[in-house]
Amino acid sequence: KVFFPCCGAWCNYYQVVADNVSDAWYSKEMQEFRRTILDGSYKYCSDLCPLKGIFKPITKNTYQGPNDPRLTPSLECIKVCSDYTCNLKCKMCRDRIIITDPRKVVNQLNQIEQEFGNTLKVLELSGCGDPIASKPMLRWLQFFDPKRFPNLECIRLDTNMQLLTPELWKTLERVRPLVRHFNISIDAAIKETYEKVRRGGSWDALVENCKYVVENLDVQEYHISFCICKDNLQEIERFYYLCREMFPKNLTQILYQEVLWFPERVSKTSFEELSSFTEEDINI
Repeated sequence: KVFFPCCGAWCNYYQVVADNVSDAWYSKEMQEFRRTILDGSYKYCSDLCPLKGIFKPITKNTYQGPNDPRLTPSLECIKVCSDYTCNLKCKMCRDRIIITDPRKVVNQLNQIEQEFGNTLKVLELSGCGDPIASKPMLRWLQFFDPKRFPNLECIRLDTNMQLLTPELWKTLERVRPLVRHFNISIDAAIKETYEKVRRGGSWDALVENCKYVVENLDVQEYHISFCICKDNLQEIERFYYLCREMFPKNLTQILYQEVLWFPERVSKTSFEELSSFTEEDINI
């Protein structure tokens, strides 16, 4: 099993191979990664990381040596991104619908609950897919037992919002008070582009479901992402104003990012078509 201390692209795919979450978290490799944050060097962090530029200038060397207790802290935040199940096949992400083996998903959620349920404060789902499209992950949310996570303060949902209808929220009453952060991928500022880039998605469903969340949930942070590609180049500025309109309160971040190639999910031809721009294309 492969574990990352942060977003793979943001940490230059610095990874730890371990049998379980606990072994990865306390491994020598993970301690080494933490050291480079404590000493202010950010040695393994990529310039692609949007937080690196924000925090590095104010970071000082506070590393206390090999016995620094901050090298082996309790696990308080985890992002479960091994479930690739999604209801869409967005151009920049995949050429086909992908469904991860449900048994794998259930095993990992159970492991996290058993090993870190008492210390977790933030749980993020799911990064590489949509947690609501994943049957085992959705079921886990619907039957969530807060007693097993006594210190949990927040659940972050990484979602395309297509399936989070008002009707579905009625089945999520157990986690609803904890869902306080949203990472929403939109990648377009108008209906035509959205439904072209985010294949299988409905612009109307996106707008309606986001409106429901804004009006009915106590959300502390909205992080909205826009993956820049040839199809949406002309909407970069317009997207900013769309986000301000759709999320008038607690809009924490609008993240513009480049297209990355995932060879196991996207063909080289598709990637090159999306990421190859000419001067004529870049007319912003």
